[in-house]
Amino acid sequence: VLCLAVAADEIVRVAPGAYSGAGTLLPALAAAAAMRGVLMGIYRTSSLPGSSSFYRRGVGYAGLVYVPLAIGLVAAIGPMGAALGAVIVLGVVAIVLWVRSVRGGHPLVVSLPRLAAAAALAVALFGALELLVDADPGLSTPLHLAVPLAYLLALALFVVPRDQVRLLGRVARGAVRGG
Repeated sequence: VLCLAVAADEIVRVAPGAYSGAGTLLPALAAAAAMRGVLMGIYRTSSLPGSSSFYRRGVGYAGLVYVPLAIGLVAAIGPMGAALGAVIVLGVVAIVLWVRSVRGGHPLVVSLPRLAAAAALAVALFGALELLVDADPGLSTPLHLAVPLAYLLALALFVVPRDQVRLLGRVARGAVRGG
């Protein structure tokens, strides 16, 4: 999400003029894709009996809720509403599946302080990037390249515990493979 938020201006700059307004949608679309990855990761790494059936039902219900939610959000806030609707419904299913995993005796180990630190770091880097680019537009491209790399480096060095690197690899592979 951080990478697309950072690169949105650069992506729109190389796109045809008709897509110039899409830059504001890219972070929300990335968040929707990331939420699907989170849901797939929780589903693939949980060892809860019946998680497959619950996952299928949950995604089906999410689809039914998404359509009217997206229509309402688009009417209220514009095109961003469709992406935010996807984030909301997939997020709810992911949270419910995670809570069921925790209550079912086979909890997924998630360090909420480390997760919060990673989110705070992403927001801080994005905010710093925006301030620096506004101060000196000539730094735009180098900063847009450096911020995602700095974030990945910080995650690797300070946020992700060494013993969870293998688990993150499983989650990433599960998200890439899809349903």
